[in-house]
Amino acid sequence: MKWKMPKIRKKSRQNFKNNFIMRKTNFIAFVAFCSIMLVSCSKPMDITLTPKSTQVKGELKEYFTVVDKNYIVKYDKDGYPKYKEITIELQRTGVPFAFNKKGIEPVGYSGAGVLGNFGIGIKIYDADNNIIKSVSPTADGLSGVYSSDDLKNLLILEENETGIVRWTSYEFQDLDVDDKNFTFEISSSLEFIEQATSSSYNSLYDAYEDAVNETARAMKNAQEEAARAMQEAQMEASRMMKEAQRQAGYDYDDEW
Repeated sequence: MKWKMPKIRKKSRQNFKNNFIMRKTNFIAFVAFCSIMLVSCSKPMDITLTPKSTQVKGELKEYFTVVDKNYIVKYDKDGYPKYKEITIELQRTGVPFAFNKKGIEPVGYSGAGVLGNFGIGIKIYDADNNIIKSVSPTADGLSGVYSSDDLKNLLILEENETGIVRWTSYEFQDLDVDDKNFTFEISSSLEFIEQATSSSYNSLYDAYEDAVNETARAMKNAQEEAARAMQEAQMEASRMMKEAQRQAGYDYDDEW
């Protein structure tokens, strides 16, 4: 007797097909759900900084503006610090400097030839307007900008040219917030160092000369007073000696 393959009913074939499609659909939905969960559970690591205003506050506000764009502070999970430097771009305006750039150095510079110091500061705010980072434009060293070369390059920019200023991002290391969209504002400082003029040097020399002369006069008077006191003491001692001899019946003149 020859075996024949049983016929699959049309309804059974349709059920098998429907089950296969349902399982495939469920699998795709599960994969999509897992992907969405992974994305939603992982916080964005990069930080976005947006300027509150393009205006630079402080003494240099006429000469520089903030380039209006979003600034990204990159996250580096294997680096230290975890975040790269904060880099902000400034643009030179067309207003000529009202001071001689020669001798103007970044904050912290001093010595011969330094006529003044300038600096750039930054304040960064979170979504609730809390200050996350604040750097004064007068801060120098590790408390100031990332590199003083950034400041030096600003003074050589021509009209509409741009330069960068950088700061460290240590304040972001342990920052645990979901919203990493922050705002910032830029400030500036310019302070001139008071220079001694020839007239002030002359006044100083005159005061020194007067002090020396006064000291010399005082010493001379003291010496004269000491000499007079010594002379008077010697005369008084001689008188007392003669008086003692007279009372003892000793005639000083008889010895001669």
